[in-house]
Amino acid sequence: MAYIITNHPENSVAKQPNTPENNTNSDSDLSRMNAEILLVGRFHALTLCRAVLFCLFTGFEIIHAIYGFHTSSSMTIMLFSIISPWILEAVLSPHIKKTAVVLPFLRKHYHYSSLRYAANNICFFLCCLLLILWQRHNSYPVYPFEWLYRAPSIFLFIIASLRILLSLFLPGHIRRRMLHGKM
Repeated sequence: MAYIITNHPENSVAKQPNTPENNTNSDSDLSRMNAEILLVGRFHALTLCRAVLFCLFTGFEIIHAIYGFHTSSSMTIMLFSIISPWILEAVLSPHIKKTAVVLPFLRKHYHYSSLRYAANNICFFLCCLLLILWQRHNSYPVYPFEWLYRAPSIFLFIIASLRILLSLFLPGHIRRRMLHGKM
């Protein structure tokens, strides 16, 4: 296929002739690719936040076991964060429409689907609500450390700030990995 090169300042790049096979809108393809990378990055941020929350709850329970305390609030929220995405996927499946796949290898690599993203997003907000309720109705035994009384607020701050930061960072990281051929 021949390229047309012009010497005009506004048209100094090589262009393909306007034929039916070249008449694709590359700007819309690029914007769809960027939108999909953003969605996959946000989904990956949600899954990482869920893993961090699980680790925080596990550490909290280990501290409780060392000092001989028992609370059911942390275990309830931890189990809710593990089980609720599966339940929400079953509930939301008739209501969530499948989106057009632009980068199938990216979706497969991060196990992304619009249904899983919606379920994990709702689960994240419900876990945040449960952490707020846990902090508000906090009735613990006497702890040796003051920060253990504020554990739900600390957990909420950590996962909320982590989600914001990862949602900003991960799409750029995914683009760099794609650019260097590591996916």
